[in-house]
Amino acid sequence: MRPRLQFRTWQDSLCFSLTILLAMVFITPLPGGAREDLTDRCRQDLARRLNRPLEEIRLAQAREVVFPDAALGLPRPGEAVISVQTPGRVLLLQADQTSHLYTASGQAFRYGGPLGSWRHSALFLQEIPDEPNLNGLLVQTSLAGTNPRVVLAGISDFAPQRDGSILAIRRTSRSGHDLLYLAPGEEGPGRRLHSTFAVLHPVLSPDGTRWATLERPRVGGGWALVTNSLKASPEAARRFVLPEGTRPGDLVWTEGGPVLRVEGTDRKRCWQLTGLEGEGTWKELKVFASPEDRDLMLNKSESLRVGPAPDGRGVQVARIWFNGDTRVLATLPDLQMTEFSYPPSPDFVVISGRWQDEARAFAVDVHTGQVLSLPASPHGSTRLWMAPPAGRELLEGWLKLQEP
Repeated sequence: MRPRLQFRTWQDSLCFSLTILLAMVFITPLPGGAREDLTDRCRQDLARRLNRPLEEIRLAQAREVVFPDAALGLPRPGEAVISVQTPGRVLLLQADQTSHLYTASGQAFRYGGPLGSWRHSALFLQEIPDEPNLNGLLVQTSLAGTNPRVVLAGISDFAPQRDGSILAIRRTSRSGHDLLYLAPGEEGPGRRLHSTFAVLHPVLSPDGTRWATLERPRVGGGWALVTNSLKASPEAARRFVLPEGTRPGDLVWTEGGPVLRVEGTDRKRCWQLTGLEGEGTWKELKVFASPEDRDLMLNKSESLRVGPAPDGRGVQVARIWFNGDTRVLATLPDLQMTEFSYPPSPDFVVISGRWQDEARAFAVDVHTGQVLSLPASPHGSTRLWMAPPAGRELLEGWLKLQEP
């Protein structure tokens, strides 16, 4: 989604004209020596990002291209993108076994992150000024924080699903919310699944055919689990009162049915709902292995741990061997983590939190420990989405990219 350019004053118009003139500098093809100099600058930038010696960074691939705009194929959130054809180069720089994406033209270059990061993307909520229901824009970026695209407009919370779909919550008034569904690869306003007073923790079944959420139908009313088929009308949803004495917790869905998890005084208690086609029965689980725990197992010998740093100041990402040996991948100093998200068999983990009262978000490469900065909404979380970012197809065409 490209912002409209509106000039409030003649100064704004002059600045825009100067920007166009600067962009036109890119039209002149670079001589060979200038290309080599720009490649060296990209190598130096990557060496600094990875804290590696320059001699360990090599050029693996380069291709002459024409970018569709002055953002060199990697626009950033909030940037007014100027549509002017810009000759330049797409570079792949190699560090160990990891390829890193750069785009360059003239004296400018941009970093697109590890090539493998383009399998997934990140989602965050951008505020809409003066929006009466406090909804925002759901924006997608690459894991390097580039190529923003508005996915859904006017929502207050969102839950990316494992199949690449999105469940979102839209506040419709002080006393109402809609639950929305956006199918994998779909664009548009989303489809309404359910309307009620309050909605929490929407989730899809493992086969992607049913949805469930926690709802409160009115002020002072009790909480319940509501579920329905994605193909059925909203009026066909079924409601199951939560187990007696429980309160709303988070919700996951396993092969056996939806599972409600509630933090207790000494441990997390879990109840599973079975018999969805009948009366429905809640059964407390004494032992519960969550899908998230299984996903954190990287292989038969290693698991991933994301938690407080040993000194209690910040967040640490580490690989843990079965014998307890630890390999620290990254430490985010002084970050107060609010949540993290990751795909099955993760290559990257996305961490949200606060640093000195500011919202921050990062993507961490599970293999190399590289930390990438992501956009963060002031009052929400940045979450990983199992869908490629905008611009992926364009990059594939430029470099004939193959999955690493």
